[in-house]
Amino acid sequence: MKKTLKKSLSVLLAIVLLSVSTLPVAFAEKEEIPIIYVCGMGSVLKDANGKTIEAADVDKDYIINATKNVVSKIPVDPNGNWDEYCDALYACFAPIYDEIRLDKNGEASDGSHVARTWSKNSIKKKYSNYTAEDYYYAYDWRIDPFEVAKDLGKYIDAVREVTGKSKVTIIGRCLGACIVTAYLVQEENVWEKVQNVIYYAPSVGGIGLLGALFSGRIELDDESIDRYINAYSEKTSLIEDSSLQALVVSVISFARYLKLLGFGTDVIMGIYSKVYENIVPRLALTSYGSFPSFWSMIGTEYYEEARDFVFKGQEEEYSKMIEKTDHFYYDVTAKLPEIIKELNGRGINFAYIAKYNSDIVPVFKGSNVQGDGIVELTTLSGGATSAKMGSCLPEEYIKAAKENGTEKYISADKLVDASTCLFPDTTWFIKNIDHVIMPDCINPLLVNISKGNGSFTVWSSEEFPQYMTYSESDGSVKPVVRENDNLEHTPKDFISSIFRLFTNFFKFLKSLFDKRK
Repeated sequence: MKKTLKKSLSVLLAIVLLSVSTLPVAFAEKEEIPIIYVCGMGSVLKDANGKTIEAADVDKDYIINATKNVVSKIPVDPNGNWDEYCDALYACFAPIYDEIRLDKNGEASDGSHVARTWSKNSIKKKYSNYTAEDYYYAYDWRIDPFEVAKDLGKYIDAVREVTGKSKVTIIGRCLGACIVTAYLVQEENVWEKVQNVIYYAPSVGGIGLLGALFSGRIELDDESIDRYINAYSEKTSLIEDSSLQALVVSVISFARYLKLLGFGTDVIMGIYSKVYENIVPRLALTSYGSFPSFWSMIGTEYYEEARDFVFKGQEEEYSKMIEKTDHFYYDVTAKLPEIIKELNGRGINFAYIAKYNSDIVPVFKGSNVQGDGIVELTTLSGGATSAKMGSCLPEEYIKAAKENGTEKYISADKLVDASTCLFPDTTWFIKNIDHVIMPDCINPLLVNISKGNGSFTVWSSEEFPQYMTYSESDGSVKPVVRENDNLEHTPKDFISSIFRLFTNFFKFLKSLFDKRK
């Protein structure tokens, strides 16, 4: 009896000790970690006197007058001298950025600064994980990301001290992802301070549109333009009169088949070829090219070419600026995957939230890829493979995925394959949502990723599968379940274009008639 009781007590004691020993682990899994949101471009800026500054508003009258001035300088002989035209264009463009432009060192020498500042006293000790913004870090989005990252490091340390938490989750949104990555690179033993990094529609790794603009590699394709205008005319009121807008869009589509749209783009590109070397570097350096931060969003395909093009003949004058841009490119962009993999191996969990199925502005070669209207999906997701806009992944590709066991990573609409991402199990995709839209319905996903500390994956929740579609009508996300619905904005065939043109023409006439009643 005693032996039995002794054994029973021993077993009970072992169970108690085992339970107690596992408590820290259990609590660690459920522990809420402070979430620091590093925003993208857009924090309010102030001048030295505390007055809000921004790029100047450009109204209709300004555009009309500027257009008149520029057009009047077009040489009669297309093969003549275009310098006056370039000067007129620069004179119209440069004043827009007078208030926010940085100096030749890439610094705000006029005393301008970010409006939202912080101190340890302003950081609350109590936080809530019901939103994705426990702590919102604002910064001067023009300056060197490494300079911003130094202040971000102090902010993170202050949050850790005030909350009593050893680690934080950092969300890097768009340009904010560049800032976060600069912090990860330069902070010593950063894995002891950061538990999770979430790249939310990130631009770190490069924006093709920006690289093409800075390097002068502008190209116009009539089919891409047609598709882009069709897609965005359904989302945005480009013209106040909706019936007139529909008519204009259908005229553009029809003009493509008559080769008139292509003729127009050829004329534009002919002029561009004569002026871009004169005007592009000047326009860049008087605006966004004066911001080191924007250079951090140029990828490996364009950076060196863009740097040499914009600063050509001015290398000594802009030496400190170039030093800043080179620093980020060679220490971050050029070796981004290696950096992230190493930090992941040291215990930092990474996740991506990407957007897709929005046409990218069609002014450069390769703009017909999947993206969120601004950034390509490859950058947004850390390496996803996707179909071109208006098409699906080839059947041969899908067949190969079935054979190698990666078919589960292919979206139901056959547009995206996540298996090639850096972290395929912690990369989410949201369809039909533009880069600038940040709906509240994504906040619970951000919170779950943070709380999961690497354990919350695309397979963890039916509410947040790997592929979701955004519904603007009710602000929700639902699983992607439909195939081939990516073809809705594909340029219409010739017969469809004629039919739509006449349909919209008569609708427009009817609207004019109705207005006269």
